[in-house]
Amino acid sequence: MNFGQELRRIRESRKLSQRAAAAILGVSYGSVQKWERGAREPEPLSLPELTKRLEKLSKARPPKADADNWEARYGWRRRFPAAA
Repeated sequence: MNFGQELRRIRESRKLSQRAAAAILGVSYGSVQKWERGAREPEPLSLPELTKRLEKLSKARPPKADADNWEARYGWRRRFPAAA
């Protein structure tokens, strides 16, 4: 199993979007997409740090399923305030 496959497995088990996983890993959304598709691999020098962060991602709690948890569910913030 390569890095991208492992990343996808962990990300999906935690019910995280690619954007949320990218924020935890400290990389761009596009990098996560490319790794998961197998189009690219991380730079060899960055693998030790990414491995530590991937471990952190694997231990992260899944997000709450309530409707107000937009950032965790969709990887972006709600632009408008919630209706009262």
